[in-house]
Amino acid sequence: MFNSDFHGTYYTDWKLIPRTQLEVYYFLRHESNRNDSVHSIGTRFKTKCGNWDFDGEAIF
Repeated sequence: MFNSDFHGTYYTDWKLIPRTQLEVYYFLRHESNRNDSVHSIGTRFKTKCGNWDFDGEAIF
C-alpha cells in the first residue's frame, strides 16, 4: 500500500458541549492500481466531571 493516496479532514470543537472537547474526523485511503478504497469516519470526546476525567472514541 505504498502507492496509496491518503486524504482526511479533522474538526475539533470546545463549545458545542460545555466542558467537553469533541473531535470528528473522516479519512480516505485509496490505491488506484488495485481499485481499493478504505473510508473511516469517527468521533472522539474528552470531558471532566468533578475529579474524574472521561474520554471515548468510536470509528466506523
